[in-house]
Amino acid sequence: MVNDFANNLCGIWACRDAVLEAVCLADLMREYGVELQATSSGRFTHKARCPLPFHAGNSADGKERTASFCVSANDDFYCFGCSKFGSVIDFVSLMEGIPPEDALVKLARKTGLLGEDGMVDEEKQIGRAHV
Repeated sequence: MVNDFANNLCGIWACRDAVLEAVCLADLMREYGVELQATSSGRFTHKARCPLPFHAGNSADGKERTASFCVSANDDFYCFGCSKFGSVIDFVSLMEGIPPEDALVKLARKTGLLGEDGMVDEEKQIGRAHV
């Protein structure tokens, strides 16, 4: 039982690259209700007010007046206000207050890389890795 869990946990982390390839950060952010603006400034493709729940803006009501949250063409993010950064996995982890492992499992299920039985679908992982 313990070996099955350890092997599957390793399998989940092994599908990390396939998850990162399959999930578009900008699309995922829209699913969370974030209003993104396209931008052509430097390496960033989109910007928004920081959606992270712990971010405190610089105004009296705690909300940002200007966008500080940026998404790059590599599907990673950086917030110039709260200095948080990362991938789609980190975004889900921060938004939902869950560990990165749980965020990875959630995204793997969303993309079909993780079956209902909790096991990694290696055929889908291999198929997506080569797309």
